[in-house]
Amino acid sequence: MSWQNSILRAPLVPVAVLATTGIVLDRMLTIDWPVWGGVAVAGLGLWLLALRNTRFAIFGLAMTLAGVAALHHHVHRNIFPPDDIGFIVGDEPKLMRLRGRVIDEPTFNPPAVGDPLRSIPDAARTYAVLDIEALLDGGAEHNVSGRVALTIVGAKPTMRAGDGLEVTGWIQKPPRNR
Repeated sequence: MSWQNSILRAPLVPVAVLATTGIVLDRMLTIDWPVWGGVAVAGLGLWLLALRNTRFAIFGLAMTLAGVAALHHHVHRNIFPPDDIGFIVGDEPKLMRLRGRVIDEPTFNPPAVGDPLRSIPDAARTYAVLDIEALLDGGAEHNVSGRVALTIVGAKPTMRAGDGLEVTGWIQKPPRNR
């Protein structure tokens, strides 16, 4: 049996293709989550009603899988809790003081040494992702949630995944991809 036939006979390939179709449709179309939920429920209803007719039952199951994948993608990408840091941060940089926890091991990039194309030497940088817990504003503390990409310029700090940090720096929304 050739590898092309074995892939087509694999039981989860159609599921993966349908889930990918739902995600791509959600990414390309500006449809709100109730519509994706309706597609999933309509597909489930069609599947239940057409169990004796295999063609309609498969179509209903396909609609359900694509609708659930699109719904999951839409909720994950577009719906945030009301205390998310993204609602506080704007397009213009703001000076903020945040407290959070390092999610993954930080990445250290040492400066480029001996690069003849650089007229100004580059500084070392450390990159990390923080899971934000609080916004410290003067004497007040506001509970916030979300994640922030952290860039530290200078010598390599001694921080590890899981460390609690309190940072002060400039924060802004990342540029939107279209």
